[in-house]
Amino acid sequence: MVFWWVISLKCKLRYTGYMKTVVYTKTGCPWCKEMLTFLKKKGVKYEEKNVSTNPDFLEQLENISGQTKAPTLNINGKIVADAGVEDVKDLF
Repeated sequence: MVFWWVISLKCKLRYTGYMKTVVYTKTGCPWCKEMLTFLKKKGVKYEEKNVSTNPDFLEQLENISGQTKAPTLNINGKIVADAGVEDVKDLF
């Protein structure tokens, strides 16, 4: 099921030619660092929101995803919660 969602999102994003990516991170999170490194290597423009240092970002994260785990990505309104690089590598 997730496979089809990834293909659908990937096609949609490629068709529009634009991706707005927000990455919710936590200070000291090794998975967050890995995700940011991956996005940089792929040339993906993103906005980082550190929920450890900004309570407003934590509230946003809870509202959009129903949880507080990081990294969580918002890719053009599609939420990928508690994501690892393997979960998103085919999107970029």
